[in-house]
Amino acid sequence: MQLPWARGRSVALGFGASALLVLCRPLSAAGNVPVPEMTDDVGRLAEQGERCRAAGDAAGLAAVEKKLADIKTDRPAALLALGRLLNSDEEFAEAAQVLEQALALKPDCFEAEKELGSIYEDLGNDAKAALIMEKALQQQPQEYGLTVALAKCYARMG
Repeated sequence: MQLPWARGRSVALGFGASALLVLCRPLSAAGNVPVPEMTDDVGRLAEQGERCRAAGDAAGLAAVEKKLADIKTDRPAALLALGRLLNSDEEFAEAAQVLEQALALKPDCFEAEKELGSIYEDLGNDAKAALIMEKALQQQPQEYGLTVALAKCYARMG
């Protein structure tokens, strides 16, 4: 059995298997990684989701996404965090829906527009991506990466 804290180290255990059952926190189903403590802070939840993703902990990531979805949907920040997680999981259609909800609540949210433009670009909808990117660039015209992405959309559209 590989213990999470013993990765990459040789560890000799001098106690029985029953001692291994005494743990501080419950373990997730995937990879025996401790389940993250759930918080109502959207930013921290997004960070926990990223850590679960990096560790390959699908069960932990699912728990974080469920917690984000359970947070009041009248909070644009919560919707933005959930949209980002879905986008990074390549759940583009679901991420687009969530970010559209965020923009309905806060129409001038630059971060949501930037993320949504990228998602529509990934979905192959360059016209919609360009429209959203143009709106985002009205708020922050110095955003170089978004300007380049918009130029690529224009090039593909002809």
